Amino acid sequence: ERFKFHEQGYKYKPSELFKRQCYAMGWYDRINVAHTCRHVGAGSILWSTNFPRATWPWPGSSDKITLNFSDVDEADRQRILWGNAAELYGLAQN
Repeated sequence: ERFKFHEQGYKYKPSELFKRQCYAMGWYDRINVAHTCRHVGAGSILWSTNFPRATWPWPGSSDKITLNFSDVDEADRQRILWGNAAELYGLAQN
């Protein structure tokens, strides 16, 4: 039988807690951002460049982002690259 969270005293399912409280983050490895979006949602992903560390491919930063976001629509791309962090930290989005 399927576990019923509400019957066990839990207000939220683990997936609901993740969406509310957690973020997936990527920055260096070749990741499939579109695949991650399908599983956790674009609103639960943050992006970091880790610049100016030696492990970040400067000056090829734009190429790295283009490669990792090749299958991500523009709205999700903007949300992941800066919108989610701006919302999380209460920064104005102009």
